[in-house]
Amino acid sequence: MKDLCSVLCGAGLAVVVGCGAPTQSAPGVDPPVSSGREKAEPTAPAGFRERLDWLRGHWVGEQTSETWVAVGSSLFGVGFGVRAGETAFFEVMIVDEVDGTATYTALPNGLRAVVFPAVEFGQRHAHFANLDHDWPKRIHYERAGDVLSTRLAGDGRPAAELSAERRELARSEELEEVDRRFAARSAIRGAQAWADTFDPEGALWTRRSGRIHGTQAIYQAMERVLGRGDAALQWQPMHSGLSPRSDMGFTAGRYQLVRLSAQTSGAETAGAGTAARSAHALESGSYVIIWQRQSDHRWQAVFDAGVPDRVLPPPGASRPGPAW
Repeated sequence: MKDLCSVLCGAGLAVVVGCGAPTQSAPGVDPPVSSGREKAEPTAPAGFRERLDWLRGHWVGEQTSETWVAVGSSLFGVGFGVRAGETAFFEVMIVDEVDGTATYTALPNGLRAVVFPAVEFGQRHAHFANLDHDWPKRIHYERAGDVLSTRLAGDGRPAAELSAERRELARSEELEEVDRRFAARSAIRGAQAWADTFDPEGALWTRRSGRIHGTQAIYQAMERVLGRGDAALQWQPMHSGLSPRSDMGFTAGRYQLVRLSAQTSGAETAGAGTAARSAHALESGSYVIIWQRQSDHRWQAVFDAGVPDRVLPPPGASRPGPAW
């Protein structure tokens, strides 16, 4: 990671924020991320998500792309960095409300979550800060027409000034179909579909669980949720896109975890039929998946991040909601 950052730092935000990430990941489940708010003077203005609509779009720099989409009450950003003609870096960025604060969470290469609470919002600018992070400590976005400028600063080091131009983003129908087939397999095969779909070094992430790394840990986490056969996870992609080299991409959309009735099977809930609508919702939220194309042209998932709207307790049941 440090070698990659030394090559690509300064090329784009998705790469630069990642320079503070650890050099390698630990196996299994990492601890949840801390809030990083001790000195941040956080804020969460009413309707903050809508006030960031100017950030939405596909932004292209010299060696990077950064795409922002709105899903539910969250904004998801996906960044890709290029080196030697291949996509060498990805980052997922999430802006949502955490404990009453508008919060920017950066997940460079899916290895580590770095949290930057919002400290200022303007008509076409936003400022996030985490003074406990190594570098950067402050991230400032500003849009002027079709140019998005980003300023990264902290610790007395020279600030990094980045610029990207807005471009049209073509949705990837191929990736969206891959995602829909994944959802259908999950409804039928449960946790095994997750282990089969993810790269051996892939990972899941939520604030509740932290990072779940590797197909064995992913299988175990999803087995706790789906293994009893009385619950199903449904989702549908709303957005998608490819990296500049088309060797990686993303899908983002909405999910719902439901408790199944005695008459409902997992296979019946793959779509939006009557059975799925009659099941009791345990949780709903938004998700983003990072995909990588393999040498045989198959797509494998390498990272999944989920953001719940709110957790709904099951009616009169002792079983908790999601275990991941």
